[in-house]
Amino acid sequence: MIRTKDYIYFGGIYNNMKHGYGVMINKNTLYEGSYSLNHKMGKGYTIFPNQSTYYGDFTNDKPHGHGLLNFNK
Repeated sequence: MIRTKDYIYFGGIYNNMKHGYGVMINKNTLYEGSYSLNHKMGKGYTIFPNQSTYYGDFTNDKPHGHGLLNFNK
């Protein structure tokens, strides 16, 4: 587990970095998925502050590639 003033993370850790599968929760968002050396990489799921969701590919912490974005109206 990694806890900072901004977020809490449960999951794989390598050299004190988020790595492997994990869940990160902060006051605005939730992310569950793959990490590579502290960056969201691979498949993941995010709930954004407006309750919109994204499930799909991530590269360098951002949705990128194939995925499904559902907007909350």
